[in-house]
Amino acid sequence: MNMIRRLENNFKIQRGASSSITIEENNAILLKPQQIRDIVEYFIKEARKRGLENLYFEISSQSPNYNTYQTCFQENGFIYSSERIVVFKDIFSVVETDDLFDLTTIEEIGEESFREVWNETIKNATEIKGSMPFEVCKSMMQKEMGDRWKEHCLIALLDKEPIGIIIPYIEPGTLEEGKLFHFGIVPSMRGKGYESKLLEKAMYILKEIGAAYYIGTTDRENEWMKSIFEQNAYQQLSCIERYTKAVKQG
Repeated sequence: MNMIRRLENNFKIQRGASSSITIEENNAILLKPQQIRDIVEYFIKEARKRGLENLYFEISSQSPNYNTYQTCFQENGFIYSSERIVVFKDIFSVVETDDLFDLTTIEEIGEESFREVWNETIKNATEIKGSMPFEVCKSMMQKEMGDRWKEHCLIALLDKEPIGIIIPYIEPGTLEEGKLFHFGIVPSMRGKGYESKLLEKAMYILKEIGAAYYIGTTDRENEWMKSIFEQNAYQQLSCIERYTKAVKQG
């Protein structure tokens, strides 16, 4: 058990959803094949013990353990289910732009109003988070950001009307890695050039709170977000593949 606990330090584990566990490789260090088998089998047992429906593993295509994972997943009945691209942006030289938007926080407008805008921004979304109820994402934010999670939840206003949401924060366990828990534009304002402006604003906020660079992801099928990254010269680093095991089916 102590060995498993040590191995867990190499993974980011989300137990927020009541019906699943998601394990993402956190530290890209080379592990022995038996160590990988042990960690996969351990979480299969945990998922079964808790009566969960699904177990997910998310692995980078650049992982030094990639081939071992492939073998282990085949042995344990996992199936490939989706893929996300990983992008990078150096934000050290980002400067503040003209204030096209006003920003307001969830505390200023209230959680119910924030939820309504959130629901608008995820319409037609292909992101995994886009399919989750707000309460599930709220629980995830509380775990990622702590008690001050509301300070990170920002609504962009244009002429006093909400047009999008950004949730910038520093990746836990790092000092300079900027992340966006959510980036979304309401459907009526998409394709009008506001996406790039809001993303640029988010990068400046990340810089202001101490980030030196940004690491982001989007689903392979999300052509809208991929085009925004491409238009703004974000560098693609790798892909993250998601594998699923239907635990209740064995």
